[in-house]
Amino acid sequence: MILAILLGFLVAFAFPGCPLLHAEPVPLGKIIDSYIEGTTTQMLVESNRMLDTSQIVYLHGGIALTIREVMSMKETEGVYYYKAYAPEKVRVLPGENIFLEITKKEEKLKRFEKEAIFMKKKYATVTFVEGEKAMINRGSLHNVDKRDVYKVFDSSGKAKGEIELYGVGDFLSAGIINYPIELQSSEIKIQTNDTAIFSGNRKLIGLGTLIVLPVGGGKGSEQGGVQITGGGNAWSIILKKGKIVEINLANLERIVSPPGIREIKTFYISPIWFRKAFFYPGFISPSVSIGLAYSINRVIPNDVTLTDKTGLAPMVGIGVETFTGKMIHARLDLQYYYSSRKYEGHTFKTDALFLLGGLTFNW
Repeated sequence: MILAILLGFLVAFAFPGCPLLHAEPVPLGKIIDSYIEGTTTQMLVESNRMLDTSQIVYLHGGIALTIREVMSMKETEGVYYYKAYAPEKVRVLPGENIFLEITKKEEKLKRFEKEAIFMKKKYATVTFVEGEKAMINRGSLHNVDKRDVYKVFDSSGKAKGEIELYGVGDFLSAGIINYPIELQSSEIKIQTNDTAIFSGNRKLIGLGTLIVLPVGGGKGSEQGGVQITGGGNAWSIILKKGKIVEINLANLERIVSPPGIREIKTFYISPIWFRKAFFYPGFISPSVSIGLAYSINRVIPNDVTLTDKTGLAPMVGIGVETFTGKMIHARLDLQYYYSSRKYEGHTFKTDALFLLGGLTFNW
């Protein structure tokens, strides 16, 4: 006897995963009959032991049954019959086994389902890569949406690229792999089992207001005899990889008063530009831009307005935008417009530097 006990302890410590030590539960009975009643499933259960009213037993799949009442018993044969029910409609066949506890296999499955459903969308794992397409282990049950962008990192924490999702399933989502310039810190391409972190959702269209910010005194801004003012509504078309096309339905105005001339007014009307935003979408996205504006140069020597000179003024700019993965973005843009005007043998520089700020709504 002592030898058997010692041998049992030895096996337990040496072979903790031995199936003999972790056997599945033995069935305590079976289903005799079942039928649907309303939103529940009613059953007649045969058991090889006495059960209590309201006791919970289980079918395969972890389906819980509640014992309702005793129907009959054959104590000499050790057989007991009970009414039981499941609180939902389930398909149960006569002869299916019932258990006192969920099998370990079912416990693991339920734990996996719980984790799969309730884990957050913030972190994911790349599960499949082929060409320019990849798949991650997050889906609609984790609140994943189309055009969600996940940045992908290698084991050292360096960003390798990003995945923009286009197909969202319940537990898995498929996307297109992009390698923006600002994220190409690793020479290794995106691979299976890489870590992916949600950075935001790429919107399609933006609408907001950009106005000239007063950086000095006077009308709009006044420094060294130069006044600038203006603003308007900005429309954005947001493409992939942080590429954005924008038009500002605005009238930006610059007024200068050189010696001998009352003033020279320059209007930059409805500028349109292409903008490249880095780390987009993200918390902060710096950008560079290049574009054109319709310009009008107007010289007023005394009290007489001369004929206006019109043309196109090139523009370059830099900017910063915040919360670019959200619906509302706050932004600052510094834009330089180049233009000049000849008058009576003199060339006057009418170029302008505007600092614009505002909010945009994106969807």
